[in-house]
Amino acid sequence: GAAQSVGGSTYDGSQTIGGSTYGGSQSMGDSMYGSSQTLGDSTYGGSQTVGGSTYGGSQSMGGSTYGGSQTVGGSTYGGSQSMGDSMYGSSQTLGDSSYASSQTLGTMGYDSTDTLNTMRG
Repeated sequence: GAAQSVGGSTYDGSQTIGGSTYGGSQSMGDSMYGSSQTLGDSTYGGSQTVGGSTYGGSQSMGGSTYGGSQTVGGSTYGGSQSMGDSMYGSSQTLGDSSYASSQTLGTMGYDSTDTLNTMRG
């Protein structure tokens, strides 16, 4: 991301999480992942593309699960998602929903190492 923020600062583009920006034009390799994704009371998805195929659409966060066993290109996205050779997620939680690896955004922890419990950027 470039201008990313969680909780008041910018966090990568233009996704929103409860009022802060999270996502937008996140890139995975050379492809675009994300776009007009919102988290909180809005939908997470819209017109996300991974590689060149569409991923997302009308996926919602906040009680529902995002992921599971969706495949992108031939690898699994959601559950044990892989982007290239790296892991993108597997059990991230957003609120009460499950989004991808060890990243949680319910207690404001993003990335398994960077925690934002106290809204630190």
